[in-house]
Amino acid sequence: MGNKNFFQSQQWQNFQKTLSGRKTGYIEKDGEKLYWTTIPTVFRHNYLYVNRGPVRSLKPFWPQLLDIANRHRCLYIKVEPPWEKNEPYKEELLKLGFKKTSLATQPDTTLLLDLTQSEHELLKQMKPKGRYNIKIAKKHSVTYQVFTEKEKGSDKALQDFYKMLEETAKRDHFGIHDVEYYRNLLKTLSSQARLFLAYKNNTVVAGILAVFFDDTVTYYYGASANKSRETMATYGLQWHVITTAKSEGYHVYDFLGIAPENAGKNHPWQGVTDFKKKLGGSVYSYAGTYHFILKPFLYFLLNVFKTLLQAKKTFSR
Repeated sequence: MGNKNFFQSQQWQNFQKTLSGRKTGYIEKDGEKLYWTTIPTVFRHNYLYVNRGPVRSLKPFWPQLLDIANRHRCLYIKVEPPWEKNEPYKEELLKLGFKKTSLATQPDTTLLLDLTQSEHELLKQMKPKGRYNIKIAKKHSVTYQVFTEKEKGSDKALQDFYKMLEETAKRDHFGIHDVEYYRNLLKTLSSQARLFLAYKNNTVVAGILAVFFDDTVTYYYGASANKSRETMATYGLQWHVITTAKSEGYHVYDFLGIAPENAGKNHPWQGVTDFKKKLGGSVYSYAGTYHFILKPFLYFLLNVFKTLLQAKKTFSR
């Protein structure tokens, strides 16, 4: 994966600053910047989060990172590196005192599509159902439009997208942010964040919020309307974004997250994983999520609180 990662960029830090109580910064060593964010948690404390960094070893950054965490009243440090699961750098984290945890922010597994292939090759590596559904969208004359934050009509486009996102969240049982979150994302990432919408008879039926950074385009958020699902607009829109990225010289399309391999049919992401895998790509498994505990007793209380909250949610279903 290298350092081609928008989570480790100044633009992403600018977006983080729009979220309540968060502070950001970076440490620079040997030409590499390691961006960090402090995020409020319980007991008037924070935790320090390093999102998809560092590129290689954490050791050169460690003394300063530890000092920053202590100065910002952090209960723990959370690191989700970009390394593949079998890379040796994770052993350094364990030697520093980190512990692997299942409390992930980013998905442990993603799907990467190689855009250096020809369009014919991209279609060929898809599952037959993926190719077929793209043809169905074309048969239904689905059309596409792209918006950035500065363009005329972008606010209306965002409102249309958010309405579909609410429908999708209710249909598929997941949580979403308020509309300002997505507005700030489009604003702070500027031209790097693009909102693609699919239309059937001038009615919005699907949307994708994608991030264009370095050589990679990331499918960050997706939504679809409850109506007109027979048009397969979600497949047509994916193909439109993929071919747009390819035509502009990007090398990788990152589907961002799928269920881990061998997760089973009951995994909450199984439906979206089946959808994404119909479009091809190769599975990439990250090294995982790691915590360095700074205040053990408060950290213990935090996890008890989270366990009770989860039990309450399960009981109330």
